[in-house]
Amino acid sequence: MNAVNHKHRMVFAILNILFLAVSINAFAQDVESRVLPVSQPAVSLGNGGTCPFDAPIILSQTPNQVNGIFADADCAACGTGAQAVAENFSLGGATDIGQIVMYSGYFPGDLFPTPADPWNVTFHADAGGLPGADLNTQTVVPVGVLTGVTLFGVSEIEYTFTLAPFNLPAGTYWVEITTNSAGNADQAFWEVGDPDTVGNGIDGTAFATAVPGVAWNFTAAQDFAVTLCGPADMLPDPPAVPTLSQTGLTIMVLLLLLGAAVAVRRYN
Repeated sequence: MNAVNHKHRMVFAILNILFLAVSINAFAQDVESRVLPVSQPAVSLGNGGTCPFDAPIILSQTPNQVNGIFADADCAACGTGAQAVAENFSLGGATDIGQIVMYSGYFPGDLFPTPADPWNVTFHADAGGLPGADLNTQTVVPVGVLTGVTLFGVSEIEYTFTLAPFNLPAGTYWVEITTNSAGNADQAFWEVGDPDTVGNGIDGTAFATAVPGVAWNFTAAQDFAVTLCGPADMLPDPPAVPTLSQTGLTIMVLLLLLGAAVAVRRYN
């Protein structure tokens, strides 16, 4: 009987170990993959927060060099080999979306791709505080510029995305921005930033361990470095260039002829 009980205890102990291992693995998959496991003190850089061509600013969260969250479908540094991330914001009324400026880098080797990798930009509806239904997805090859800032040992990249303009009604939304760095030994990250200065930002971000993102998880007290802009065609028309009327043009020609006649008489 003791041998049987001992066997049962052994089986029960093994099952407990297996359950614990599975639980730890599942928990690990729900942990956000970051460049720095522990954030360093914030460094105020003062850049970012503006839109190309002075287009309307919808969301303005400047980079602060605190951390970078991997946003890559080919992410060796991520527990599941991939990670999608998203930023949330709100709109008080119908708004046209046309451009995005975000801050990134390639970790750990600083292998800035030339030409730039394509990125997938997806706007989601809000579903209980997490990204929900896809509303608009576009694949964009952004214009990347090195800012001259070094963070986490790599170069900070300012990416400008020009989107096919679309309209969002009033409400709460998420924007997911993720690339696929396949063929590059590095993985791309989205730099975190300061809170929004326009009034449309919402605290927190989201991450998923698959690309495109599914089964999203929430990260509090964190924002991404991103500026959301209206389309360039929303800019006011340039001031009209003054033109001469037919009468004015006739008078100018007569004056030129008169001036020419005076000049001829003077030199004859």
